[in-house]
Amino acid sequence: MSGGFVAIDWGSSNFRAYRVGASGELLDHLATAEGVANLDRDGMVRAVKGVVSRWPTEANALFCCGMIGSTVGWAEVPYLTCPIHPDEIARQMTSMTIADNVVQVSPGLTCRSTDGFPDVIRGEEVLCLGVVRRTERLQSGLGLLCMPGTHTKWIAIRNGVVDSFSTSLVGELYEALSVSSLLKNHLKGVARDGEEFRLGVNSGHSGGGLMRTLFGVRSRSVVKELADDAAASFASGILIGNDIRDAMNVYSELIGAGPVVLIGETGLCALYRAALHYLAHDAVVTPSEEVCVEGFKFIHDLTDRG
Repeated sequence: MSGGFVAIDWGSSNFRAYRVGASGELLDHLATAEGVANLDRDGMVRAVKGVVSRWPTEANALFCCGMIGSTVGWAEVPYLTCPIHPDEIARQMTSMTIADNVVQVSPGLTCRSTDGFPDVIRGEEVLCLGVVRRTERLQSGLGLLCMPGTHTKWIAIRNGVVDSFSTSLVGELYEALSVSSLLKNHLKGVARDGEEFRLGVNSGHSGGGLMRTLFGVRSRSVVKELADDAAASFASGILIGNDIRDAMNVYSELIGAGPVVLIGETGLCALYRAALHYLAHDAVVTPSEEVCVEGFKFIHDLTDRG
């Protein structure tokens, strides 16, 4: 690696930038709400100029992933089709010029899910690259990644290749329930691991109807069986338990290959880890910041070598 670089994970809602030194060390980071959905093109220009002025030396090499390469971003970058080796992701970056700066933007990925419908990701492909590069068992074996969030991603790694993935609306559904449903008056607290969370996990994982099970948040609250400060834990457990049940059915052959690798926000990953452990599945948590920088480091090194 001849010099440092700046890596940007630019999503719909958030803008996360990392200043990376010549040896691949994280020197500084920046997080704002300047996601592409919140900006017009002038706003995107200002965001890039802000990073360049903040870290002028490292900004000589700019790398980016996420929704900046989508139809609502600066310009659309084509998806790559799975199965695909992570190295191929690094080799197929697209150059864009934003605010007179050349930015290398990673492609998204697409595949056919088990129900036959297309699925897509943007941004998570760099996290896949990073976690495979730093996890020896994934470079030649089997593994399952989970990235909890608004749209939770389950990603199957087979012999070092990103084989397929699936997306579930766990976070978005919870937000909708807490904002505009009959449950909104009950979902005021913060979800935590504990008795109600585990009861929710068991209920969501048991195979009963999800919509019926969710109404239990309301009915149990009405008859005073569920305290309002525990309702968020119960509801979260239902959704996470149901999500895990579906993933275990889809990726059953990967469960015994090693712990599920959880990547994302620490608190949400901790809930998924607790739920997986409660259901007798091993899991480890890896901060998304670490694997994001690792993925971009590999991309930069490959680009630097030409």
